Amino acid sequence: ETGFGANIRFRADFDPSLPPVPGDHDQLVQIFLNLVKNACDACPEVGGEINLRTSYQHGVRFALSGRKDKVALPLKVSIIDNGPG
Repeated sequence: ETGFGANIRFRADFDPSLPPVPGDHDQLVQIFLNLVKNACDACPEVGGEINLRTSYQHGVRFALSGRKDKVALPLKVSIIDNGPG
């Protein structure tokens, strides 16, 4: 096979209990595609591996500009490669 990620082993660990994420579908796809491409570029040519994970983080809240209150953003997406750095 050719293309990015052709020689990389992907592992997925997705939390099936997570709710749907509101947002622009096309922009979210583009964001994750860019992150996976970056992870592929960072992987070694032989033995490259990328782990994709989703999880729920209880109690995580963020301060957003323009808001006085903190917003709960409990969903976590991890894209982890075995490249150097």
